[in-house]
Amino acid sequence: MRKNRFSAAVEASARLLASVGAICAFLMFVAIMVDIVWREFLRGSTEYAVDLSELLMAPLVFLMLPYVAQVGANVKVDIIVDSLRPRLRRALGVVANILMLAFSALIGWAGWLATYDAYRFSSITESGIPKWLSLASMPFGCFVLCLQLMVIIGTPATAKGH
Repeated sequence: MRKNRFSAAVEASARLLASVGAICAFLMFVAIMVDIVWREFLRGSTEYAVDLSELLMAPLVFLMLPYVAQVGANVKVDIIVDSLRPRLRRALGVVANILMLAFSALIGWAGWLATYDAYRFSSITESGIPKWLSLASMPFGCFVLCLQLMVIIGTPATAKGH
């Protein structure tokens, strides 16, 4: 089945955000490893490692969400659902995706408010890095997640193999 431009753009965006999330995970790993080596072998401390890890946590999580939804890798408890008929299973899947869409929109809105407040009040970390840079990943990731969920909800059951 051929995808329309909107679906293709949303799915490409989800893959791009997942790549950025993976880079965040790698940077967190590097920061923690440098901190460990610095502490253990050089008997010093790097205050930036903790700040960097905290700042990269939100992008790591929220930028990965659209891709996780795209590939169907979100956590599911499907012991009962698997025993249902395909038509009912698909209906429950649509209901679950609609609920996830509503929750994502609410979390995205709360993330927007938090980002705006951090920007407005010039909130910074102990190292002086603006907190809004990290918090901005919440509304942005949730927005793309909402778009991805709309694509999933609008995709016929046979196209996704549900």
